[in-house]
Amino acid sequence: MSRSLADTLPGELELPLAFVNTLDVEDALDQFGSPTALRTWLAARGLVEPEARVTRRDLALAIELRDALRRTAVLHSGGVVSTPELEAINRVFERFPVAVRIDGTGEPRVEPRGSGVTAVLSKVVCDMTVARTHGTWDRLKLCPAEDCLWGFYDSSKNHSRRWCAMNVCGNRMKTREYRRRRAAGARGGDTHPG
Repeated sequence: MSRSLADTLPGELELPLAFVNTLDVEDALDQFGSPTALRTWLAARGLVEPEARVTRRDLALAIELRDALRRTAVLHSGGVVSTPELEAINRVFERFPVAVRIDGTGEPRVEPRGSGVTAVLSKVVCDMTVARTHGTWDRLKLCPAEDCLWGFYDSSKNHSRRWCAMNVCGNRMKTREYRRRRAAGARGGDTHPG
């Protein structure tokens, strides 16, 4: 399926949404398949130099962050996360050092601290915080179709968009539900006259 990050995506969600979508469930592709793959992804976005050192530990941390972001997007989509799972998500976010700085106009901003890949990944967390401040964070959602699970930006007025693409995943799910109901009716001896 061709997927786009468009939909009037606010700048502060560009990196978090791209990060979430480095795992493509439908096509079984993981852009974080190795430290080299992670470095390539980060370098393509100007976050590290092409020859930057990226370790297996960096890779594991990036995958943990991606999984935490994906589970958070499930909450935005109306899903439920257990208390232990929520605690696990928060433990992941605690691993990313950020600092609040005041700029020349007196406005606070959140910045990554430290160096290396951990600091680069902290930028994703900073952008998440900015998105929350701008009121856009809860619009980053995950398609509920189990064969999709694609992250998307809900640009609807009332924040009610459920599927990454209604004409694909939404229709697929409606068709499955229709077939399931029809099969259940056939098994139950549909008594409808005619």
